[in-house]
This record gives sequence, structure tokens and C-alpha cells, in this order.
Amino acid sequence: RLWFLIIGFVLVFVGSNLVVSALTQGVIFPGVSVAGRDLSFKTQSQAREILSQMKTDRSFQVQVGDKTFNATGRDLGAQYDLEATLESAYKIGHNSPIPLLGFWEANKNGQQGYAYEVNQKDLRAFVSKVVSVVGTDPINATLKVVEGKVEVVPDQDGYRVDQKFLTDLLQNSIANGKDQNLKLEPKIVKAPLQTKDIKPSLAKTDEILNHEVVLNYQGKQFVPSIKDKGYWLVFVPSEQPDGSVRLDISLSREQIQGYLQAVANQVDIAPINKKVN
Repeated sequence: RLWFLIIGFVLVFVGSNLVVSALTQGVIFPGVSVAGRDLSFKTQSQAREILSQMKTDRSFQVQVGDKTFNATGRDLGAQYDLEATLESAYKIGHNSPIPLLGFWEANKNGQQGYAYEVNQKDLRAFVSKVVSVVGTDPINATLKVVEGKVEVVPDQDGYRVDQKFLTDLLQNSIANGKDQNLKLEPKIVKAPLQTKDIKPSLAKTDEILNHEVVLNYQGKQFVPSIKDKGYWLVFVPSEQPDGSVRLDISLSREQIQGYLQAVANQVDIAPINKKVN
């Protein structure tokens, strides 16, 4: 009885695979669709006729807050590939070594989008336009010296559309081959350089301001005050190799030259000719 059951199961399994193989020979597996168009049991020629009638230059509307941006597939650099779409649809199920497993694959991966290529330059241009118009950029924390005293200028959050999220969303919409109305909300964007990150720069600034500089010229001494040195300092954020941002301290050549000119005005006195009547 056990062998009878085993042999019976094998015969049913083999027979079922033969039936499925015969039914799907040269046609697309049941359950496969492209951009919502059912291609079950269609030959590639029939599927080509169905898909070629589809409108491919779709319109896309992106609404962010109270602003609306419109674009067509061409504006986004989309070019649909009919033959690649047909080939991809036909492979679903047929690539399985066992025909019965093809049904499982078609049920799992049968909902396909239209194969396409995107000119990334055009897509980035549209996304950048949306991102730049809507919201504000975050502002990094920094330092400033006022009357010789160092003050911390805290960071400020920005309010932006996630550029990567919008790019992925548009690419998925292009693949669907349908007109799309996309609605997004800007999100808070943290500044790369926050108040807690500039403590080392704050300590370094205090050290620079308290470092004494003495200029000697022909018996005269000139000592710039903390207030004077405060004008010399420039604070510039710089990105590090690991992606973090650091606040660098540099010196303003123009401000130092201005101070030296003030010193020069005191020691470099032009001669005045004596006038005799």
C-alpha cells in the first residue's frame, strides 16, 4: 500500500507537470501582468500587441505642501522598452525547472512594471527643482566673537523633502506605467554640525584669543587686544573623510592686514617738507 501511494503520488506529480508544461508552452504563465494588463496564456506576439497600445508617456504630479509640480515621463528622462518588458514577462514561471513551481513564481512575482531606462540627469534635475523650491536648508552651529567674547550660534533645523525618497518614488511610478499623483510632506532635516559638536572649536577659540601677541618696532610695543583678535577669526565647517562635519578655525588675511595698517599708521610717518617764505 505504501509503495502504491508513493508511485501514485509520483505519477500525479509527473502528470501534472506535463499538463502544465503543455498548457504554458510558448505562452506567458497565468497570473502574469504588466502595469495592470493581464497577459495570462498570451503569446509574446499577442502580448506585444496589447502592450504596444498602452500610453507610455505618462503624466506625474508631485504635490508638496501647497506647491504642485507637473512633469511627463519624458521630462523625467523615462524611455520604455517594450521588448525587454515582454522578455521579462515570459521568463516568469518558464525559468523554473519544475513547471508546477512556475505557478508559485507567477503568483509571487507576476505583477510586473513596464521595463524602462531613465536618464538620471533629467530625473535628478526634476527632483532637485522640487527639493530646492520647497522648504529651507538646515543651518550649522557656529561660533562668533562679539567684543572679545566667544558666543555659540546654535544650529537650526531645516525643512526639506527627502531627495532619495522622492527619486525612488518617481522611479517606481515610471515602472507602473500609469499617471500618478504623488503627495509628500516635507520632513525636518537636522543640521550636520550641531551645537554639541563644536565644543572642541570653542575651547580652541578661547585658547587663541588668550594667546598674547606682541609686536616690537623701534622700541615701541603693540599688543592686539582680545577684541582685535576676535575680528581675525573665521569659522568654516568642513566635511571629514568619515562623513562627519567639523568646525575649522582659520584667520582672515584681510582683517590682519587691516590691523597691521593701523599699526603702520602710528610708526610710518611720512616726512613733511619745510616751507620757507
